Amino acid sequence: MKRFADFGLDDYINALRDFCGQDLCLYDIRDFSASYKLHLSKKQRIHGCPYCMAVKKSPAALAECIREEHAMLQDIPENTPFRIRRCHAGIVQMILPLRLDGDLLGGIFWGMRFLKGRRPNQKFLRAFARRYDLDIAELTRCTCRTPETTLKALRDSSTLLFLLRDHILSCSRNKLLEQNLARSFARPSEISAAGSGTVPTPRILRHSLSPEIRSALELVEKNYKDGVSREEIAEKVGLNPSHFSRRFKHETGISFRSYLQECRICAAAYMIKHSKLRVENIAMKLGFSSSAAFNRSFRALTGFSPRRFMFSNAEYPWSEKTRGDEPF
Repeated sequence: MKRFADFGLDDYINALRDFCGQDLCLYDIRDFSASYKLHLSKKQRIHGCPYCMAVKKSPAALAECIREEHAMLQDIPENTPFRIRRCHAGIVQMILPLRLDGDLLGGIFWGMRFLKGRRPNQKFLRAFARRYDLDIAELTRCTCRTPETTLKALRDSSTLLFLLRDHILSCSRNKLLEQNLARSFARPSEISAAGSGTVPTPRILRHSLSPEIRSALELVEKNYKDGVSREEIAEKVGLNPSHFSRRFKHETGISFRSYLQECRICAAAYMIKHSKLRVENIAMKLGFSSSAAFNRSFRALTGFSPRRFMFSNAEYPWSEKTRGDEPF
């Protein structure tokens, strides 16, 4: 018998299937399921009802299924949580796109049933079998074995699917955060507030940057604790502030504001470990408006509160020890 901690996404999907009497397929466009927390067995990544499996024996029909699944996902507006659609083979399904910060990762396809009272007739099946060179006898048998569902049954189960969607997006967002925190560092910068020692700054590959953006990075690393602004840095490197923001994001892959915040949090993490200053004093020295604002920023970037990080066994929030579960 499994321990509670051993249950994963596969188990949750199987429980959903049993509870609601529907099938589910996670359509993985951007490899979100590569995360260990989102590991999926093969059966969760295909439309597994008998009719779908029979249809996909034809390479042409399989190619059409893939094309249509992509199109149905991309056609759902960003502010729409789900759509109910019937595919070219006659299967009805509820489709929930998986979007992370506007990026389409994949989708949840729920149902994979015939709509009640609208099972394909023999005329449709014969034409479909001829079109895709399928065995009409097998297609008919699989049609009879595939259950029916109703629009109400699909809509009533949407809340459970929202929980699944939110869990996947949360794990995907955390994976991106871990990748960002695992970056190595550029050259160190001094910080007098922490006493002796050096403070790491977020790594950005600089050999391909323009002279203006390299200068901007150096200015930020020297002055981030003094309340430096985008306008000040832009003026010093000779660029218009709006143009500077676009150039900075294009060349570094991170916004100026985010980089400035990362520098401050990196310094804060170093000071928490290597100075005797109180958290409130660290927040003040690094230019945060309040301890609450500092705590929110620190947790957002590292996954720790400042006080919890202080007593952790991690040297820095981006170290290997803090990737995955917290070391407690």
